Amino acid sequence: MHHAALSNFPAWRVSRAATLADLKNWAPLVGIQNEYSLVERTADRELLPMAESLGLGAALRSPLGGGLLTGKYRRSAEGRLSDLGAVIHTESTDQKTAVADAVLAIAEEIGVTPAQVSMAWVRERAAQSARPRSSRSSGRVTSPSSTAAGALSTSS
Repeated sequence: MHHAALSNFPAWRVSRAATLADLKNWAPLVGIQNEYSLVERTADRELLPMAESLGLGAALRSPLGGGLLTGKYRRSAEGRLSDLGAVIHTESTDQKTAVADAVLAIAEEIGVTPAQVSMAWVRERAAQSARPRSSRSSGRVTSPSSTAAGALSTSS
């Protein structure tokens, strides 16, 4: 049996495709793939709840925000920003700067890399969505730094 998945489609199109596949006995839609990180959380609004309600898997890509959440592009013009000629994420908004600042502060406070903080956040979010509804937490990030964690959990 064949299965289908969609990447970078809006929720309404995924829902329509899943419904049509079901009604017409086509190959079932089994998953979606979208960008998801602390600086790109639009999937929280419709895509992830839709995937959960339809029983679709969600492959989340770019958990480091294209490198922004590693902190390495803050002080250097070298690397992805200059080599590719295309930018995935920069500190183009106060919100993105605040998130990058919080990630760096948490990483320094607990003695890990900013990438580890960002990846842990994505893993925790994925684990929360896999839990039964009755045992879900409020979605807040937990860490030793309540100020920085608060900035991460409320940024969207």
